[in-house]
Amino acid sequence: MSFVIAVPEFIATAATDLASLESAIAAANAA
Repeated sequence: MSFVIAVPEFIATAATDLASLESAIAAANAA
C-alpha cells in the first residue's frame, strides 16, 4: 500500500527536478 503513497511523491519530485532543469537551461540560453 505504501507504493500508492510513494508514486505521487516521486512524480512531484520529478516535476520539481524537471522545472529546475528547465530554468537552468533557460538561464544558460539567456547568458
